[in-house]
Amino acid sequence: MRALGAAAAVRRLATMPPAPVAPPLTTVLTPLPKGTGPDFPASDLVTGGPALVFAIRMCRKAWDLPCPTHVGGQGGGLPHGSCGCTDEFKAAGATRVVALVKEDLENEVKEFREGFWPGEVLMDSEHKFYKALGGGETHQPLGLLSFLGMMLNPFSSSKTKANIKNTTTPGNMKGEGFIAGGCYVLNKDGTPAFSHLEENLGDHAKPEACLTRTLWQPCKLLRRCKLQLRTDVGVHAASRNGSGKGCSAVMVNWEDLHSMNDAVQLSLTQRVDVMEHGEDGDALPQGDGSSLSEGSEDSISNGPEANPFIESWIQILMQMRVTSPQVQRGIPVYRALQEAPLKWARNELGEIHALTRTTSQFHEFWSHSWRTKAWLKYINILFLNNGLPAFVIGTLFALTAFFLSFTGLLPVWAGNETGYVWCTPAGIFGYYLTLLFWRSRKLAFLDIACINQSDGRMKAEALVSMGAFLKESQSLLVLWDATYVTRLWCVFELGAFLHSKGPEAKAAKCLQVCPVFVGPAFLAGHLGFSVLLLVFLISQVQLFPWGGLLLGGLAFPCLVQLADLVLAHCRSIEVMQHQVRDFTIEQSKSACCSCGHVDANGGPMLCDRRIILRCISAWFGSKEKFESVVRGQVLQVLVHQLANRVFSYWRIVQITAPAGWAVLDIWCDNFKRGSVSVDKVPGIPTPMEVLNMVYSIIFFNFMLLPMGALILLRLAYAARHVGERRCTQILLSLGLVKVGTLLAVVCMVLEIITADLLGGRQESPVYAIVILSTMGLLTLFCWRCLPAIKVSVPDVSRQVGQCSDIPVPEC
Repeated sequence: MRALGAAAAVRRLATMPPAPVAPPLTTVLTPLPKGTGPDFPASDLVTGGPALVFAIRMCRKAWDLPCPTHVGGQGGGLPHGSCGCTDEFKAAGATRVVALVKEDLENEVKEFREGFWPGEVLMDSEHKFYKALGGGETHQPLGLLSFLGMMLNPFSSSKTKANIKNTTTPGNMKGEGFIAGGCYVLNKDGTPAFSHLEENLGDHAKPEACLTRTLWQPCKLLRRCKLQLRTDVGVHAASRNGSGKGCSAVMVNWEDLHSMNDAVQLSLTQRVDVMEHGEDGDALPQGDGSSLSEGSEDSISNGPEANPFIESWIQILMQMRVTSPQVQRGIPVYRALQEAPLKWARNELGEIHALTRTTSQFHEFWSHSWRTKAWLKYINILFLNNGLPAFVIGTLFALTAFFLSFTGLLPVWAGNETGYVWCTPAGIFGYYLTLLFWRSRKLAFLDIACINQSDGRMKAEALVSMGAFLKESQSLLVLWDATYVTRLWCVFELGAFLHSKGPEAKAAKCLQVCPVFVGPAFLAGHLGFSVLLLVFLISQVQLFPWGGLLLGGLAFPCLVQLADLVLAHCRSIEVMQHQVRDFTIEQSKSACCSCGHVDANGGPMLCDRRIILRCISAWFGSKEKFESVVRGQVLQVLVHQLANRVFSYWRIVQITAPAGWAVLDIWCDNFKRGSVSVDKVPGIPTPMEVLNMVYSIIFFNFMLLPMGALILLRLAYAARHVGERRCTQILLSLGLVKVGTLLAVVCMVLEIITADLLGGRQESPVYAIVILSTMGLLTLFCWRCLPAIKVSVPDVSRQVGQCSDIPVPEC
């Protein structure tokens, strides 16, 4: 067999799935038959160097294995020809080649060792390796009933059924046989270099896949260091499938190169220059390996079309397909919020990836700019996902505290015999406890977690599969800031998502755009409002007049700052419109172009812009049409989301929830004092008191405050062009606060007048009914019937420079 160049080994990577989860090296393994050796931890497998581990399913053999003899019916994880390939495995650098089983059945292991497997047999009684292969849980392609139904169905054409029927090797049906097996190639440090999971009963890895995976990183180092393959390294070829088809692989000494392996940092643009196209059985380039380093740079400089392998990967991206099911991984939202930040701070990127699991669909795709501070994005995601549960749980805590205070189970602690202030602290405690520890089960795509940052192959496959990730996402969350629309990848993600969802209306419903300041602003507002009300309640000051002055004095600077923040947001919407109206692909920025298409090691990088342009042309027809979509549909969606959806009704209700909790404290104190009604028994509220308490909560928390906030938001957006100097902006913020104060005073005066006209607030339920009905209609009109903010969008069907006012769909 003629010698093969290193590129011949590298080219086989196209069909090799990566290892999603590292096998647990603390697992205790038992040598079989029992008594042949002591138990030992799995870490001993790689003490002397790389190891190959075959996890066997132990069920009816589902294919022919061309070994000298066939005894025992074990399979599911062993490649074709594994029995005779152990010498080649060890020659490639594997210090140990072991077969792993799940249970010790009588005579089965003995027959397996005598007629099928000459090497070590170990038992993994806890199924830890099997769970690792399945991504954290054991993979069962078929249950018992499904298996029997498939075998008895005369019309079934299952691959599993065909594999079982075509076997010529006697098998057995003893033991557990539905947990899928597979194999691992473990590096010297215990990390997986290659894995194969038995997707169907009867799948198997090929010996050359294990051999080539062991070779790939050393070959990469040979190319990078401009070394030649050692002349004393042999080339081994053997027939493995009984039909004469040969498989060949370059055998190199792993120990000579393994020490440099940890220094290799890979990415998509660093890998494609060593990959060459070809399918199994195709003619491979021949030589001593030096050709790999010769001309690879030229293939990149000539563009992706010059390299057939790169072309095939671009086709995968354009067709929105995933390279392997193991690459499509999502992270549970609660893990991203509770566990990932600490690992990210420690730069443990591999540990973050271990928090993910394989999935066929994402609930959310988080699109963001790497230029934005990480803590801003974290708080934003925390509020968006846990804010509503925190509001509900906090309110339940406040109601529970109200009931316990009312029944006397909670003591007085506010300085006098009737100072019951438990509802607001309980609500605050419940809110922030839930906000931090709520376990949202949604699966999200977060690039730093779901893309393996420490494995170059998995990282490359994930980048190529980005279109599939967007297509399989139920919604897209855009963490927007001023740099978002200037980044090519960000706009590409947004355009790809809109393309994958079809019509404009459908795509717009699946899209959520949220500025990164929203989470911090809302949480700061909620916390400040909570502390403000808590200080007022503990002080036991009457609301009129000194209590109102205390609240106003403490709230005034915070409200001015909040008004200034809202005005800045409105101005940023205008800036964004100018950016998107003038959007061109040439002006957008990408990391590869910023560094001159040269990686950290001085090597050439493939231009992301050229690949993205290929996808854009395939999806939209041309880059000009894509730019028109960005200036039209994308701009319309962005402005609609930023101007009408950021400060939504329920978000404002969440932020003003402490007002409702404070009302509970005030009324609980009134019930205990007996000061509300002269002829009432202290401690026992009358029906009218209960009605007035419910009225106060609904009126302030669900009507007055949200409606006033919407009016001020519309005024802020209308005044976004007023004044560019800082002093003018501060005066404008003061004006908005004064308008809000005036609205509150007007509502209170109208409430008093209405109470006098209807015979008093405390005596007649008609008052509460009339006020709630009127305010409810006004609130409904403001939030549902007011036209949404319109955005001026260029009409691409007219001449350049002409614009038309296109109304955005209502909220």
